Amino acid sequence: RADDKRKPSDSWELVEDSGSNSDDQADEDAMLVVQSLEQSLYPLRDVADRVGNEVETFAEKLDQWSSQMQEDDKPGAVLRLIADYRNHATGTLAVLRRRHEAQRRVQLKMEWRKRFHRYTRSHDCGLGCEDKIATEQDRREKTSVKDLQQWQAEADTWELFEIMLEFTHPSQDTIAEKAAILAQLGEIDRYTSAIDLWDHFLLEDDLATERRKIVKWLEQTAERNEIDVTTIVEQLEAHSGAGKARALWSQGWLETRERIKAEKRMRLWDSPVNSTLPRINSSDNTELLVSTLDPDACKRESRVLEKSDRWFEQAMWLACWEMLRRGSPWSDIVEWCQDRNESWRAVSLGAIHSGDQDVTCLEGPDCGALWRRMCFAAAKSGGNSLYEGAVYGLLGGDIQSVEAACRTWDDFIYTHYHALLLSQFDTYLQSFPDRLPSALAHRFGLLDAVQLHGDPSLAGRRLVQKLRGHAPIWNEAHEPMKLIQGALIGKDFRNLLVEVGLAISKKANPDDVQVSALYPLEAQEEKAEPCSIVTDPNALRILTHMLLAFQDLGMDLGRDRTVIENIIVAYIEFLCLAGKTEMMPLYASRLSKKRAKMALGRLLPAIRSPSEQLQQIRLMKQSGIEPIEVLREQYLFLMSHVITNVDVVGNPARIGIIHYSTSPFLPEDMEPAEEAVVQSVDWFLMLEGQWDVTFQALGYVCKRLLVLGRIRAVAEVFKRMPFEKVSLSKTSLNIMDENLENGDANETRRKTRSGSAKPFTTKELRPASPTDEDFNRQLMRQSSRVYRELEQLVKAIMALNEWVKVELEFREDQDRIIEKKPHVKQAIEDCVAAMAPLYRDFLKNARDEHEQSDLRTIRRLYLPELVLRYVVALNNAGHILTRDYMLKIMDLATIVAAPESGLADDLVATDRMRELVTSFAESSQALLKLNEGSGQRKERRRMRGREGKTLAIWDVGVRNEGD
Repeated sequence: RADDKRKPSDSWELVEDSGSNSDDQADEDAMLVVQSLEQSLYPLRDVADRVGNEVETFAEKLDQWSSQMQEDDKPGAVLRLIADYRNHATGTLAVLRRRHEAQRRVQLKMEWRKRFHRYTRSHDCGLGCEDKIATEQDRREKTSVKDLQQWQAEADTWELFEIMLEFTHPSQDTIAEKAAILAQLGEIDRYTSAIDLWDHFLLEDDLATERRKIVKWLEQTAERNEIDVTTIVEQLEAHSGAGKARALWSQGWLETRERIKAEKRMRLWDSPVNSTLPRINSSDNTELLVSTLDPDACKRESRVLEKSDRWFEQAMWLACWEMLRRGSPWSDIVEWCQDRNESWRAVSLGAIHSGDQDVTCLEGPDCGALWRRMCFAAAKSGGNSLYEGAVYGLLGGDIQSVEAACRTWDDFIYTHYHALLLSQFDTYLQSFPDRLPSALAHRFGLLDAVQLHGDPSLAGRRLVQKLRGHAPIWNEAHEPMKLIQGALIGKDFRNLLVEVGLAISKKANPDDVQVSALYPLEAQEEKAEPCSIVTDPNALRILTHMLLAFQDLGMDLGRDRTVIENIIVAYIEFLCLAGKTEMMPLYASRLSKKRAKMALGRLLPAIRSPSEQLQQIRLMKQSGIEPIEVLREQYLFLMSHVITNVDVVGNPARIGIIHYSTSPFLPEDMEPAEEAVVQSVDWFLMLEGQWDVTFQALGYVCKRLLVLGRIRAVAEVFKRMPFEKVSLSKTSLNIMDENLENGDANETRRKTRSGSAKPFTTKELRPASPTDEDFNRQLMRQSSRVYRELEQLVKAIMALNEWVKVELEFREDQDRIIEKKPHVKQAIEDCVAAMAPLYRDFLKNARDEHEQSDLRTIRRLYLPELVLRYVVALNNAGHILTRDYMLKIMDLATIVAAPESGLADDLVATDRMRELVTSFAESSQALLKLNEGSGQRKERRRMRGREGKTLAIWDVGVRNEGD
């Protein structure tokens, strides 16, 4: 923030240049990457808090199944896993039904009444008021009813998935059962019954069996998701005409019959064979009524019924349609018709001669072929209502007449699959001329739905794609569950996976710009479209587990692997947002190794509790994921994408530290991006052993942060993970302790054997002898030396920063000078001690050329600044405390000149040598002036320090002692 920035003249901090605005923008962009866990698929974040125990249940079942699966019957094992998922859905559904089924029934009833009222266009019957009440009630209970509907849709979807897997990947038991039934049926001959012929047809044609299963599934879903037929009948009876009583419901066309009888009493009636029909006007004198009560009178005479009887006729056919659509047993249909004195309807529907398990009438020598053709002709000729045409069209295998009554996506699928099934059966019968003579087949036409849909293997896919663009059901067809169900029915699941994967990437990378760290921007995304599954966590969970099931059954993701794996990554991200981080390794193990490492590496920053970090590492190992690779991916990602990548190699002036300041130069707090980086290396303390890996990671992060000028972040790393703490956590030893070389090493080994000290935890740190232990210790020191020296560098920076704070407090509070001098002395002594390790062979032991380049950059960025600032600190301490500190400035000149320090080369390379020489000269001049003004000069010049040093040579007014 602009108000947090200090001017270069007021602080010892990074030098700002003309590119500071771009740097600020880069930092802002980096923070967007830090927050990408919450923003990449932000709608998921809105519902993450609502996640239920289904997430844990599914993960538990998947984990158990993975550990117990046997390769000899993988399809059967997968089907059992899917059955577990379905059972969980149905169990949850049962609980919700007990709570909210009554309200759901009211809601369904009102929705049905609105639909029927719109269709009939007659008799308000108070529907408006009741509809408004139902809407208010639905609004109050919307969430609960919605949950019930969602779980019903999920249970239906898992059931459909089972059905499709049984055909695409049959288990050994299924194959054996099918063979046994075929053997039991025997060969087909002239004596084979119609029902056995139907069974032969289904067993011999897998596609027909599949379609019959889907048809049955659609009937069951209609029964579960729509208002039941009993309630429909109650509604029809309650509103049967203009006040028609329930007792009159079974009287048929009552108003029309009474009108015809009245006309017969009034005048002579022509015989039925007379071609001249009597003119009977309707009650409102607008239309001509039929003259007979035959079921086909309206069509044959082109006349109408009384208005109330027209409503009754529509209601009757609607009830028949609803019963057929729900797959009601034929016996129930017959009983319903008989109760209403409408047995002729049951006869015309073929229900009288059909078994409850049949989908069509099989009566007659032609297995119902002639009857189906008559139904088809009746549907094509029209009728008293569209539902009459839909009923006969459904029985005759028509599509167009049935589609007129379809309201939902399920209805359209049912219509087409029912027609396809009957068309297949008709073709099958034609292979038996004694059952279906060719003359009959050619004389009476029947829709060839198979030919209409083209290639049988693509018929389902084409149908689903067509319905996705069908305007009346467009919204429903694009609902998450319908997309999944459509992909299963159309056997187009892989394309759905690609579609969803592309939609995830598109949403995470808007405007075709790569901004997401989890989802790569794909070249083919120009054809990606929004997909409702992406923002629905339940649908995403279902799709993910279906994908895993297909993978276990051998699905090869091929060139679409990256896109399809976006789905699993999105679900892992959802688990992370929902706080279910312990489940992430299980699902990440199903990704490619590279993608698993990338996904977990980008999501691990969300885990901050040490206990959860330990658990995550353990779970990664159990899932076959190498924790070291994931942790490395985490800090490399954060360093390259979160921390602004400023190029300072070869350009030390890009980042510098102003060597003089009158206030502390380090910021008090870290940026969120820096905090994320520091937390990423915290994980390495959780690893057991792994000495080299740990110090490589810590060293890399600290080097890069120092090169980028992130001093506060580096200081925080060493505050949380000082070298000694890391060393003790890995070996129970401070490996840099020189006292360990001889006797103390034997004592440590004794403690380790006795259990009072933590033993070595890696094979390379378990020496077989003291000699081996000393050798290993030297190797460990060498591999961790850079980190240790970087810690010493940061200690020097922190000590000088603390000195500035103490000095500032001392100068601002002149009333407490004597009280504050011990603090000042301690601060300058800390600086002296912190600077001492920097003088000899410092940051020169690199592993390779790349590290050597980084270390050289760090030396030139910081050592010249530290030396110059140290000179200022010693000079000021000489004025505040004692001139002895000024002598250290002279010692520093000797140190800088020493070849082993390398400081002279660094100062020359950064063009700071002249500045240092000037500082030395100014300090010498200040020392002379202090000596000239001292009243106790005579006594002081004889005092010598511990090294025999004296200030006498700086007293220009005193002769040498030998004179």
